Amino acid sequence: MTEFGPSPTPSSGDADGLVGRGQELARLGRFVGQGHAAGAALLLEGAAGIGKTTLWQAGVEGAREQGYRVLECTLTMSESQLAFAGLADLVAGVFDEIVPGIAEPQRAALAGALLLTSSVDTPPPDERAVAFGMLGLLRALAAETRVLVAVDDLQWLDRSSAAMLSFAARRLRNDPVKLLLARRLEDGSDPDPLQLERSGLPFERMTVGPLTLGALHRLLGRRLGHPFTRPQLARILTASSGNPLHALELARTLDTQDPIAPGSLSSLLRARVLKLPEPTRQALALMSLAADSTLATLSRAGVEHAAERLAPAVADQLISVAGDRVRLVHPLVATAAVSVLSEEERRHAHGMLAVAASSEDERARHLGQSTAEPDEAIASTLEETALEAHRRGARAASAELYEEAARLTPSDDPANAGRRLTEAGQAFYEAGDADRAQHLLRTAVDRLPESGQRVEARWRLGIVLDETGDWLGASDVWRQALAVTDDPRLIAEIHRSMAYYALYTRSAGAAGEHSRAALDAATQYGEPRLIAYALGACALIAAIAGDAAAGVYVERALDVEQSGAMNEWSPSAVAAEVARLTGHIVDSRERYARVYEWAIETGDVSVEQWAAFGLTATELLAGNYSRATVLVQTVVDIADQTRVMRIPAAMMHASVKAHLGELEAARAEGEAALTAAREAGERLHELNVLHVLAFVETSAGRMDAAHETYEEARLLAAELGARYSSVLRASLYEAEAAASAGRIERAQVALKAFDDNAMADLPGWMIGIELRARGAVETANDDLAGARATLERAAAAAGVDQAPLEDARTRLALGIVCRRLRDYSGARTQLLDSHATFLRLGAVVWAQRAAEELARIPGRRSRDGTELTEAESRIAELVAEGRSNKDVALLLSVSVKTIESALTRIYRKLDISSRTQLAARARTQRDDAPIT
Repeated sequence: MTEFGPSPTPSSGDADGLVGRGQELARLGRFVGQGHAAGAALLLEGAAGIGKTTLWQAGVEGAREQGYRVLECTLTMSESQLAFAGLADLVAGVFDEIVPGIAEPQRAALAGALLLTSSVDTPPPDERAVAFGMLGLLRALAAETRVLVAVDDLQWLDRSSAAMLSFAARRLRNDPVKLLLARRLEDGSDPDPLQLERSGLPFERMTVGPLTLGALHRLLGRRLGHPFTRPQLARILTASSGNPLHALELARTLDTQDPIAPGSLSSLLRARVLKLPEPTRQALALMSLAADSTLATLSRAGVEHAAERLAPAVADQLISVAGDRVRLVHPLVATAAVSVLSEEERRHAHGMLAVAASSEDERARHLGQSTAEPDEAIASTLEETALEAHRRGARAASAELYEEAARLTPSDDPANAGRRLTEAGQAFYEAGDADRAQHLLRTAVDRLPESGQRVEARWRLGIVLDETGDWLGASDVWRQALAVTDDPRLIAEIHRSMAYYALYTRSAGAAGEHSRAALDAATQYGEPRLIAYALGACALIAAIAGDAAAGVYVERALDVEQSGAMNEWSPSAVAAEVARLTGHIVDSRERYARVYEWAIETGDVSVEQWAAFGLTATELLAGNYSRATVLVQTVVDIADQTRVMRIPAAMMHASVKAHLGELEAARAEGEAALTAAREAGERLHELNVLHVLAFVETSAGRMDAAHETYEEARLLAAELGARYSSVLRASLYEAEAAASAGRIERAQVALKAFDDNAMADLPGWMIGIELRARGAVETANDDLAGARATLERAAAAAGVDQAPLEDARTRLALGIVCRRLRDYSGARTQLLDSHATFLRLGAVVWAQRAAEELARIPGRRSRDGTELTEAESRIAELVAEGRSNKDVALLLSVSVKTIESALTRIYRKLDISSRTQLAARARTQRDDAPIT
């Protein structure tokens, strides 16, 4: 199914509501697209500001695009008391054109209800006649085309209109009329004002829930023009409960750094707070600062008669109280309540809440905020709490506690202050705030005396610099650290980090020197974890270099790895990457999935991004494009939030787009990533981006450009000493593209490069690609019989189903060779198979190519002209799969009118009259035969 609804744009306020609503849009698309004869009803429900109206509008526009006649009304609270107000909105625009199709009494009653007659002698309309008039109008419209009745803010539909619409709905079970409704979830409101669940129509509800963190990131980026850090986003998400409207207001307050900016909602709320009695303001401020918003919390903090104190705030509708629970009517009420406190009053409030805290975590936080003076006892408590928070996976909370502990460390204790700053910086980096991490680590380096602690701070600073693109700065910091330490633990850690930076910026050979130095130092130190991580570095670099020792290193690393914390370079994570680099799809996917789940559970954003990146690449190979699309968005979002992995994120995003056939967008993003990689000197990223751009050209059928780009990548790979799976495949793709472009000598050069570098235990699906490339050369040499034999071997290679796109490309090539050999039956079988796979994957460009090749097979004709042509068979199959005329036209590169005309001929030839009958006919056919 193609994407449903209008495409979001940065300038469109409405489009913002569609961010992160892929599942809801898909469900709307199914609702509008399913069935042509039967009616149905879909009710969107959600809180105010959650985005249901924008989704409702997307549904309305989607229906119009599919040819529905839309009757819509958008209501207000004031109109809910006006009789027939909703009915007038719905049908006034079509009343005149439908008049001939409605009986006179019903027409008159409907006209009266709509106030289209003004005679004082006209009696009030009979509601029964109005109801039948409404039903008649809808049926008259439905006799010509499909109809969508769309009502927003259903909770404000006046009773008279609701009764008329309910009456009609119960009698439209067999008419092509659908209802798309939206209502605000409010206490005491009727959950089914139209009694749709008893109407006989297929009826479903869709609750519009809160935004995810990633969707919130994209929304705020579009509306406010810049990304927020991961911890900031997490706070906004929590405070707003994922409500887009509330989140935007909170973000604007944070963005302006002025919570009481004139004219803002915060300033209006602050004015209301200031009008409250002093005891109420104090209680409200305490409630706003507390983690647990209950009356019991206020009582433990020393507030007597808490409910009575808060009563004026309840009366002013700033809060609500249900039992012991206190709820703010809007998250910004807390901002307003706290803003009226002086600094001294705020610290005093935190002191009161420290006494009332129900957990050590909360108590420590309030203690830290209760004083401005250094206090080692409080600092130690904060540090212990920070460590425990980190163990639980609360990275952002841990970072803030460590930073607060450093602030409260006495000035005559720089070692403890620097150590706490280092831990804060590391935790902020793991939580996704690289800028804050870098600032704190630089501060730690500046404050610490020359010592092992200072070396460690430099090492960790280098990691943040490297991951955010400043690998030259990282190299300088690491070399400075190595020059002043003889600690084998730190030497191992620094050389391991330098191995990774050298891998991406210099060569696999240079990286190998650092990884071996790391392993030597780790072995000298003797700690199992350190040895395991050093072995992991050796394994990854060996895999990049195509060295069979990678597997040995991985096994050794996993043997000595200890359970507990991991990062993107831990043995478990490296094992996933090595499996991907060596082409073992199933193993890679399983290992990455475990690392990804661990990262999400523990809140480690850097590992989450890294694992999502690897999983995206693996899912693309495995043909799970929808999963890859979700995963790559995570990679891109975190890159925006943290400035980490920006080039690989753009590269992978371009790759996903290319696989989905969005070639122009993929080319533009890929070229931007290539420029960024070259400017940054990230040579391994440059190589990977070249592979993506070459695939874009291959998908576009530009074989000259494709093989030239692959050739450029091959030469760069040779400089880097890179011989991993993608590099080997690229040589085969290069040979295939060169052969297709008639450059046989260049194809032979690429094949020789593959032969010179290929690993001994190639996975079966890669053997299939190798044979396909050799078959392409044979085809270019007009050895069609040899090419067919080679391609048949490729199609039968073990494990080809693990990489369905590659399998389908092989069958496409085989089908073309069979057609050229005039084996039209064999060609049809292979091309239909490949076309079906391309469609299942969502690889629309490749599906179009297969369809074009199918159209080249001479069609069969019967004497009486009742047998379908090849083109008609293809259209029939696509329609039988449930695709709309618009989708079929897009896939086959023809007009919708052409599809409609073809369907008329198909129905006549097959003696059927509907898509349902066509689908039934398709189920009776053999899987490898067209509909005839």
